[in-house]
Amino acid sequence: MELFPPEILSIVCEFSSRETLSSLSLCNRKFYHLSAPSLYANIVLRTTDKWYCGTNVKRLRGFRSLTCLMVRSPWIARHVRHLEVRDSSFVDNPSNQIRCQLEPELRKAIGEAAQSYQERDQWLENASDPRIETCLMSIFLAQLVNLESLFWEAPTIEPNHTFRQMTRMGIKAHPYDRTPALGKLRRVLITQCGRNYFLEPEATAWILGLPSVQEMYIHTAAKCVWGAELHTFALMPQRSSHCKVIDIRNSMLGPQEFSEMLSCCQGLETLCFEAGRRWWLGQGDSAWRGIRRALDTHRTTLRNLRLKYLEDNATTRAADSLYRLSNSLGEAEPAGSLTEFTALERIEIDSIFLSEFSPMDVVDWDGLLVQVFPSQIKYLKITHTEEAPQVSFKGLVRLLEQRHMRTPKLDTLVIQCDSGLIVQNEGHVERLSSLAKSQGVVLRVESYFRSQKTSDEEDGLSVERKWGFDDDVEWPPCKNNMNKWGFVEEHDLH
Repeated sequence: MELFPPEILSIVCEFSSRETLSSLSLCNRKFYHLSAPSLYANIVLRTTDKWYCGTNVKRLRGFRSLTCLMVRSPWIARHVRHLEVRDSSFVDNPSNQIRCQLEPELRKAIGEAAQSYQERDQWLENASDPRIETCLMSIFLAQLVNLESLFWEAPTIEPNHTFRQMTRMGIKAHPYDRTPALGKLRRVLITQCGRNYFLEPEATAWILGLPSVQEMYIHTAAKCVWGAELHTFALMPQRSSHCKVIDIRNSMLGPQEFSEMLSCCQGLETLCFEAGRRWWLGQGDSAWRGIRRALDTHRTTLRNLRLKYLEDNATTRAADSLYRLSNSLGEAEPAGSLTEFTALERIEIDSIFLSEFSPMDVVDWDGLLVQVFPSQIKYLKITHTEEAPQVSFKGLVRLLEQRHMRTPKLDTLVIQCDSGLIVQNEGHVERLSSLAKSQGVVLRVESYFRSQKTSDEEDGLSVERKWGFDDDVEWPPCKNNMNKWGFVEEHDLH
């Protein structure tokens, strides 16, 4: 074995299991250094239940000792490429009854990261409570200089030292003005541990402050509840982020946070926005107009756009009813079309969002789609057509009839709706099929197999959704089935 080239052994380690790598690292110093790059390349931190003073507290298994190892041995931290943190929750106040001796490495790292003596003392107090391990998360992340992807089920309860430090990483504040952190991080997914909307902007805004980030995925984002002056997105340097893909699902972000978020980016190419169950009720009639104005920043670079509601028909009907009520009171204004987006080629849009492009007193609803989409569009998918069937079906017939003048590059058209609506609009579907066939356009009509369930019940009728506009980006499953989706059935048009 001594005559075996170390390069060959390193390749063998890349294809070995974690159990094998762990055993190899215990053999001797040579095998430890050979197996370390593969052993620490992918780290998964999961919670375990432990009893402290009669209470059952979730802790990240081995997190404190792992943080000490990364601080003590930076050469090991440099091998970490992918990090997954599951259910990183903590209690909101330290306990005087539960204390542990804080390691010298952690005390030094906290002292260097704190910006005041008061913050340092509070941080040290929290870190000495073994139940509040995630206050060390920012110390841990700062060591991972070669980290490329991060999946994080984020905590929500104060004291939140982690997100405070993450924001400082994004704006290059002390101590990250001297030693920038996470300089190679390219893909990030931040999701909430539970079902409530507690993932405030401070939990995600720091991502756009890192120039290396190319793709940002957020689940269950909330709007800022403390006022505009504390919007964390506003702290990030404008047009400093090179992020190309933003995918936000089940969101409650308000128009101001959304606008500030997009203003951080330059050259955004893909935007997927899925409004949460109470998004409309929480934002009011100005929500869509604010988002539409924010999109103007990227009208020359945006190539893929998805705007939809969470897969919950009852919710979308309620939102549509509220929209129509506000319009009847004269509160709505047209939001403008997408014709000036010169790079936009693929669009997936909910029919309710379509109704935002014009006030309710418009006469020609059937011709709305012809006026909305840019001429270079190649792919168009309209979802929840049951909420605005007149706009969807008649509008699509008009769109295909004028395709050679309005959208000559359109080659794929997808309609997604309730199966009952397909039967009711059988004539329009036949006309669409005939037009599409004669013009060489691929037409697909899909119906929901079922609506998404809001309970944790596993019935085998839903699958974990993938991410990105093409649904080809795979992340680990989110907790509590939050990202699960019902099956979609494609109808035979022949």
